[in-house]
Amino acid sequence: MKSKGLLWLTFGALSLVGAACAFNSTGETIPADWEQTSYLERGHYLVNYLGHCAGCHTPLGPNGQSDMSLFLSGVPAKFAGAKAGPPQIAGFAGPRGARVYAKNLTPDSETGIGRWTEDQFVHTFKHGIRPDGIKYAVSPMEWNVYANMKEEDVRAMYRYLRTVKPISNKAPANIPPK
Repeated sequence: MKSKGLLWLTFGALSLVGAACAFNSTGETIPADWEQTSYLERGHYLVNYLGHCAGCHTPLGPNGQSDMSLFLSGVPAKFAGAKAGPPQIAGFAGPRGARVYAKNLTPDSETGIGRWTEDQFVHTFKHGIRPDGIKYAVSPMEWNVYANMKEEDVRAMYRYLRTVKPISNKAPANIPPK
């Protein structure tokens, strides 16, 4: 009988400790830099490994490998109109002569996403509509897949992209179908 009472007493004490932890009665909060660090790490993973954004948005060097000095800066403007070569040079071929060029994802304020707000980036990613209201009509990006991403993951990608080196490169304008 004594051991049964001790068991109930122990259970009750553990319950109170658990409840105190759950309610965080001290009002202690997680430091903001911890949240930011986890967002950056998650964004780094999503951009560089899961999404492999560099595969399309980083120009190729003379050796045929991604030129990491131009990381995520999109197809160089000098390749506008090119119809031969890999997508990082000639863009992606679309229907009826269309060409789609990977854009600059660096935080450059003139040619990249540097002026985009986090909410604009999320809206673009989730709906395939640029901040100026224009829908990406012809695109190799699978917007329907990205629309299903968790918003917090898209925000993590944006926050990570804000940390990469800004590179001035106005990617060529897409060529619409004829």
